[in-house]
Amino acid sequence: MLKVRETISDMTITEEVTLDDVLQRAKVSLDAYANALATSQSGRRIILSRRPHESNVNQYSTAILRAWHANLDIQYIVDVHACVMYVASYMMKSEKGMSELLKRAAKEHQMEKIKTQL
Repeated sequence: MLKVRETISDMTITEEVTLDDVLQRAKVSLDAYANALATSQSGRRIILSRRPHESNVNQYSTAILRAWHANLDIQYIVDVHACVMYVASYMMKSEKGMSELLKRAAKEHQMEKIKTQL
C-alpha cells in the first residue's frame, strides 16, 4: 500500500489516470492491492471506491453530495463500539478546547475573588 501512495504522490495524476496505471507503475498486482485494503489495524472499515485523482478528497457519496449542496465528510460506522467511540470523541472535541480555555482563564484570574473568577 505504501508503494501505491508513493507512486500517486510521484505521478502527475489527472482524471485520465486509472488504478491500473498506478498499480502497473508501482509494480503491485491488483490482488496484492486488494489484500492490503482488506487488512486493518482498527477493525472493520468501509473503503469507498474512488479514482486516483480523488486520493486527497474526503470520502463522499455523490448522491448525498448532490442532495446536500455543501461540504461533507462521511464516516461509515460498522459496529456498536465504533459508534460509541465516534460519538464520544465528537462530543469531547469541543469540551477539550473549552477546558483549555477555562484553565487559562482560571490561571490568569487566580488572585481574584472567587465570585470574580466564576
